Amino acid sequence: MTQIGDIIQSIIRETVLLYNEMAIYLLLGFAAGGIIHAFLPQDRVKASIGRRGFMSALKASLLGVPLPLCSCSVIPTSLALHRSGATTGATVSFLISTPQTGLDSIAVTYSLLGPVYALFRPVVAFVTGTVGGLLTDFRNGKTPQNRETDTARTPPMSLGGKFARAYEYGFHHLIRDLARWIVLGILLGGAITALVPDHFLELSGGSFIFSYVGALLFSIPLYVCATGSTPVAAALILKGLSPGAAFVLLMAGPATNAAGITMLWKTIGRRATLVYLGVIVAGSVGGGIVFDLFLRSTFPHDPAGWQEGGSPFTFTLKLVGSGVLLFYLLRAQWSLWRQRRR
Repeated sequence: MTQIGDIIQSIIRETVLLYNEMAIYLLLGFAAGGIIHAFLPQDRVKASIGRRGFMSALKASLLGVPLPLCSCSVIPTSLALHRSGATTGATVSFLISTPQTGLDSIAVTYSLLGPVYALFRPVVAFVTGTVGGLLTDFRNGKTPQNRETDTARTPPMSLGGKFARAYEYGFHHLIRDLARWIVLGILLGGAITALVPDHFLELSGGSFIFSYVGALLFSIPLYVCATGSTPVAAALILKGLSPGAAFVLLMAGPATNAAGITMLWKTIGRRATLVYLGVIVAGSVGGGIVFDLFLRSTFPHDPAGWQEGGSPFTFTLKLVGSGVLLFYLLRAQWSLWRQRRR
């Protein structure tokens, strides 16, 4: 009983430390996501990606990188773009780049895995999204014939109204959509740190191919958002998994899941879905190999920064952020519970 109690205490401790490290960055990410939603002119965005070619794929991929949407929530958004006139290629670009990263996950990646990792992640998402869109247009891209037209124009909104809308989206809708996956990722990260022995996943002989395959097989059915997958990857790196193999999990996990693939198969077609999956696999594995070969030396010795101490001011700031985020997470769960009761 004593040993079980020690294990439970260790899991709780690591989970709390991890949550305290992530909270302030999550809040910043939610705020940024709300600002993008409120200030981004959606009608112009839809008009700019309605033609086949490189520019539409590039613009759609660039649009998707900062948006904090998971692999399922991105599907209705991308289909709305598609029905509004976006090409199939631009839709696939958006589908690939969006769930792999986002302003919230970039902030959390910076806090747990360092600045190089935080920069490399959105760059790979952008490149793979653009390539995926180009391949889709080449294989199956047809310029949409039936565009939904909406002649009604919303009245202009004041600056204060836009900020109110940003707050509503970032700290109500966005947190409500991502809350369960953030909590799941933190719990998994804490449990892995506490339970997995040190260097359990470290490979001998300098060969990382099996770790890439294992991470890929583990990540494809995994249903977790880009932010929620970050603490899991950080905990696995701490236990000996190579940063490149963890990168495979970070990129393939948020971008794929069985339910999402089924929906895409029915909506954008078999060819576009296969291109989507192929590019995600190639991009995540290729990015992992590049990281291990060229960027591994820039990786922090201890990626799990939540285990280290800090200045009293930093600790206090993170503690306040943890309390604020806890309030919003509890409110999101309360809102979801009330909806189910109706």
